Formats: sequence, structure tokens, C-alpha cells
Amino acid sequence: MLRLGTFQYDPLAGELWLGGRCTRLEPRVAQVLNLLIEHQGQVVSRAALLDAVWGGRAVVDEVITRCIVQLRRAFEDRPPHRYIETLHKRGYRFTAPVTDDQARQTPAAAADGLHAARPAH
Repeated sequence: MLRLGTFQYDPLAGELWLGGRCTRLEPRVAQVLNLLIEHQGQVVSRAALLDAVWGGRAVVDEVITRCIVQLRRAFEDRPPHRYIETLHKRGYRFTAPVTDDQARQTPAAAADGLHAARPAH
């Protein structure tokens, strides 16, 4: 589980949590967010997003705009944007702090969490 500003995010499930409220992201929207998080603080071009998420398939450029709008809605990110910044003619940048909740645990606590997450046989 990652902490993105005030939100928690499960990148494998594509679930964004704030308090007890969960927003399930569409798979491609989650992939866009995952790529932005991987490059947190760096500009990710529209071309890089298209290549990484759509794998070179012929899609209209508008699909990225739609994904960014959905992400901003999920983050309740209104101007001035605190999560995803648009850099005109360059791309997008994820600007919120990103921390890994697992990395903040002690190794023993992380191991306990792994054991607890596994189903009993």
C-alpha cells in the first residue's frame, strides 16, 4: 500500500482510499497513475504514457486527457493541482509525496503482515 499525500493507494488492485471511502480506478487509469508515481516529481510525456499504457496501439490522444480527468476527480484535485500537474506541451507530473507503508514497518511487522495476508489452508 502506498501513501499518496492524504490518500492510500493499492497499485495492484487499482484502489484509491481516503478514510473509509474507496475509489476503484479503471485498469488503464490505474496504469497511468502507476507510471506517474514511478516517475514522481518528473515530467512524463503524453507519448511515454501512450507507449507504456497502450503499447503503441493506435488510440486518440484524448484517452490520456480522460484518464487525467478521472484521476483528478478521484483525488478531488482542483486547481491549483496538488497531485497531478499539467506541463503545457510537455506532459504530466505527479507532485504529491509518495511513501510506501510497507517500507515504514519493521521487518518483523512486515513479515507478520505477509503471513496475515495469506489465506489459511
